[in-house]
Amino acid sequence: MAGAHELATAGFAPYAAAFDAWGTLWAASRDGRLLRLDRGAVPRDPEILEAPLACYLFYSLAIDVNGRLVLAGFSCDDVVTFDPAR
Repeated sequence: MAGAHELATAGFAPYAAAFDAWGTLWAASRDGRLLRLDRGAVPRDPEILEAPLACYLFYSLAIDVNGRLVLAGFSCDDVVTFDPAR
């Protein structure tokens, strides 16, 4: 596929992913971690974050118009948000 690239994510198994309005790729793993890859980052090293949320087993990921990640999962009672700007 033209333009496709492979990116090693050592120890991180992406389950859901989305781009925010600024071109940053966000991914969630089922074990409650997040990956951030800034579009302009050189080298293209992803940042792995421990999500400071009570919910694990993430199942879905969306991003609202303000850049907050919106997550849901099997062990969540509610939809939870994560604001990377904080």
